[in-house]
Amino acid sequence: MSIETGKRTPIDKLSNRNIATILAAAGYSFSVIAEAIKDQTGTEITRQQVGLDIAQVIEQHRPLAPDSPEEARILQIARLEMISNLAFQGFMESATSRSTTISEIDDGSKRTSRTRKRNAGDAKYLAIMQNIEVERSKILGVYAPERREERGELTVTFAWAESPQRAETPQIETAQDADYRLIEEDSE
Repeated sequence: MSIETGKRTPIDKLSNRNIATILAAAGYSFSVIAEAIKDQTGTEITRQQVGLDIAQVIEQHRPLAPDSPEEARILQIARLEMISNLAFQGFMESATSRSTTISEIDDGSKRTSRTRKRNAGDAKYLAIMQNIEVERSKILGVYAPERREERGELTVTFAWAESPQRAETPQIETAQDADYRLIEEDSE
């Protein structure tokens, strides 16, 4: 904050916006965010200014927002693919360890040898890839759509009916047009 004017400098504004956006995404209130910015940067701002800062960040990213649900699905699948590729690269790199050995020979010269050893890759990368597959399956509709309705004390679950000629049946676009059947659940 500029001492002589009492106003935030552009650098202060950028820093405050970043902090406000991160804390707002985490679910903190504007007053808590204002206090955190004061503690972190020494800049005192109001709750209204926090709201304006967050709105400014959102507005900057508005052109990146998809126009339709289908476009959002495609973008999210592309992002998941990129993350999956990075996780696979990390897994492959964790499976290979490299070592360099420098040894000195009696005549004063040095000899360098490099070795590569294969290990089992780090399982955390496989867990990331598995989570990505689950998310991708949800986006693509691999899991059967399900609808639950509360009817008094009774909960009714509707799910896709099994169809013997599934390959011949045309693709159903929405869950409302689907052929539903009642799932009998065991009551305990």
